[in-house]
Amino acid sequence: MKNIKWLLATIFIALIVYSNTAKADDPVKTVTINEVKTEVVEQGYKLKDHVADQIEATKNYQAEQWAIIKAQWAKLITKFSSQ
Repeated sequence: MKNIKWLLATIFIALIVYSNTAKADDPVKTVTINEVKTEVVEQGYKLKDHVADQIEATKNYQAEQWAIIKAQWAKLITKFSSQ
């Protein structure tokens, strides 16, 4: 009975290990210099657009926060000047 359990456990572990191994069935794809150049240029444009979007979002956020702070200061000044 012990031998059967060990045999089943060994087979189970072997199946798990075999199913998790990498299999290289796909052929290797060659990459040309033009493809690399095109990809690098596209990534550059994406990065530039991302940075420009982040700068614009930061400017909008700062403008909103300054408006809130100005309103709070005006409220505070009127509160103390009326007393």
